[in-house]
Amino acid sequence: MSNDSNKSEENKARTTVSDLRKLLGDNTVFLKVQPGEKRPLDKGWRDLTVSDMTPQFLAELERYNVGISLGKASSGLCTIDVDSDVALEAFLEMNPKLKETLQSKRARGGNIWVRVSGVFPELKKIQTRDKKPWGEWRADGGQTVILGSAKSNKGDNDSVPYRITHRAEPIEIEFTEINWPGDLVLPWSSEPRMEGPIPETNGGDFIILPGGDVTFSDCGANLFRRIALQKKMFVRCGTVVEEESDKQTGIVSLSVVSASEFRSRMEDYGKLVVWRVGADGTPVLKPTNCPVETAQGLLDTTAAREHLPAISSILRCPVMIECHEDLNILGKGYHEENGGILITAGEPPEEVELPVAVKALNDLLSEFDFQTPGDKARALASFITPALKMGGFITGSIPVDVAEADQSQSGKTYRQRVVAAIYNEVPAMVVARNGGVGSVDESFAQRLVAGRPFIQLDNVRGRMDSQFIESFLTADGPFAARVPHRGDVNIDPSRFFLFMSSNGVDTSRDFANRSSIIRIRKRVGYDYRTYPEGDLLAHVRAKQPFYLGCIFAVIREWVENGKPQTKTCDHDFRGWARILGWIVENIFDSAPLMEGHLKAQERVSNPSLTFLRQVAVEVRKESKLDQVIAANVIVDLCQEAGLEIPGCKYGSAEQASRQVGLLLRRVFSETDSVEIDDFVVSRREFRQRRSDGGGDYTSKCYVFNQRETRTTAQVAQVDIDPTKLPDFLESIEPCAACADCEQEEELAA
Repeated sequence: MSNDSNKSEENKARTTVSDLRKLLGDNTVFLKVQPGEKRPLDKGWRDLTVSDMTPQFLAELERYNVGISLGKASSGLCTIDVDSDVALEAFLEMNPKLKETLQSKRARGGNIWVRVSGVFPELKKIQTRDKKPWGEWRADGGQTVILGSAKSNKGDNDSVPYRITHRAEPIEIEFTEINWPGDLVLPWSSEPRMEGPIPETNGGDFIILPGGDVTFSDCGANLFRRIALQKKMFVRCGTVVEEESDKQTGIVSLSVVSASEFRSRMEDYGKLVVWRVGADGTPVLKPTNCPVETAQGLLDTTAAREHLPAISSILRCPVMIECHEDLNILGKGYHEENGGILITAGEPPEEVELPVAVKALNDLLSEFDFQTPGDKARALASFITPALKMGGFITGSIPVDVAEADQSQSGKTYRQRVVAAIYNEVPAMVVARNGGVGSVDESFAQRLVAGRPFIQLDNVRGRMDSQFIESFLTADGPFAARVPHRGDVNIDPSRFFLFMSSNGVDTSRDFANRSSIIRIRKRVGYDYRTYPEGDLLAHVRAKQPFYLGCIFAVIREWVENGKPQTKTCDHDFRGWARILGWIVENIFDSAPLMEGHLKAQERVSNPSLTFLRQVAVEVRKESKLDQVIAANVIVDLCQEAGLEIPGCKYGSAEQASRQVGLLLRRVFSETDSVEIDDFVVSRREFRQRRSDGGGDYTSKCYVFNQRETRTTAQVAQVDIDPTKLPDFLESIEPCAACADCEQEEELAA
């Protein structure tokens, strides 16, 4: 070899060693190893120290394979030498942290380089429990070749080069942080042997249950690391849950893992063994079953919460999120974003241009007869809200979508099902029963625990006054849902979308303040459009990727405009109202989001106004608009329609009329005419003579009309001729016990 060639090769070797020193540090002892061999040349290599790493010594390494003296000699630098590729891959899966450290190999398997702080064992060979070689722990007294080449077997002509498979500085770790497969005999521990034949397992691995020196934390860390790799169990607000598929629909929800269930689930991840005293008095591992108490103890360990993936949402469609100022689409699978999202179904959304998207979403609402433009604006907002919340664009609370109709079969619940269909979902129904076992609260809690995002309170009748649901709507942290045989289960309330439908919403003011009220009228005899797939709902389900693409197009436009918000808001959930207010007004060119909403909130939270609206609907059904109606006729209408008179249990007709009078007196305490949704109702007073000749009394009657045909002022001007009043007015007289005018008015009203 020429001098020029020698210099070229020398520079190449020196550069490589320099690179190694940058990776391993100046506190590392390098060794000269004969080319093609594995053993150091210097028989006293164990006595070398960092001070021996002179420039001359390092320069001479160019002619040799390069080894590293391990353990204390190199400040705790150690390697885990694994003999096979399969075992190496499995070991790294058990130790995800080690995937980020320096790794090297020659023919098969490989070396994992770590710098260990604290106490660690000296050089040890490692075998499986059936005495098969697995690898080595290389530390004090050991060395590992990292540069050069060596023959696999004596007599081979060709040498196999050493190479770095993952270039990184060795990570610092404590020896106790390393997880070892359960089927190994660890020579630095007191684990002597497995008694009896080695049981077959799904991975040749063991799970050593707590007992003796094995703590719940040790067992839990080993176990939950394995379980976490499968992404089948998760932690939701501190509770271990797993996927559960509905046998009929195939829809996946979440189920709390009980101790009795977990004891059998553990067997999927390894053979369960426990330390016992053998016949000769030495410790042995014996196969066992996991007691329920032990399973519960493991579920309660910190290891479960630390190692299992967190989950906050389980969805059936892709999700748009913002990442580093870019918009990304999350598809099927588990994603760590936004607290952990598991997407179990759904095709990728279509790319849709904004004008097409706006028209398509408007068309979905074209056949609904909304009471006001503001109601339609809120219906548009209901389309967009779930995507904004799923993607983390809205971080605060969102309101209940409250659908109210004037009659049954008007499409109030149907619209909400269309909203869910855009997200490839079917709302989970809540049974509306009052109190006790199977109450609304209990049914609602069960739906929360299942984790499906859309929950529906369908066709609610009577007063909706649930402190449990109201607390859920405003909770800003984990919310406790109690279910039978499970106790309290914490959930994240921000991950749900609540629907409620009714023909006459009657709620507390707090519930009304946390609602988005959307009112529609029934289109009697209307011929609704049909699609190739069937009705509107079937069409949306068939074209779900397109309509989800429409939603994403709207969000993209909002983001590109800088995520603006309206400046004013008339809703308790200001973040939601300001974001959706800007979107519906500026992208859809709709009416203001909260137009007419305050009056709707006032009406649904006032039992008297809610009752009067229900009566008005029945008056219209009976074709009694623009007629004079008294309290006893209202009672008859309520009884025929099955309407509940608030505060009345239907005693005598006189008692019912008295209660109607009290309710309406509250409505008309400061005015003689009120507007309620589509109706204008006017109260008129006149003097009536008693049939027994005992004098006159004040009688009250009411005129109902459609708001489009009569204004409040016009209804107030309707003339009433007492001589032409219907006969039923003549029968309205105060009872004999009424001694003062106030009592007479209450009865006659």
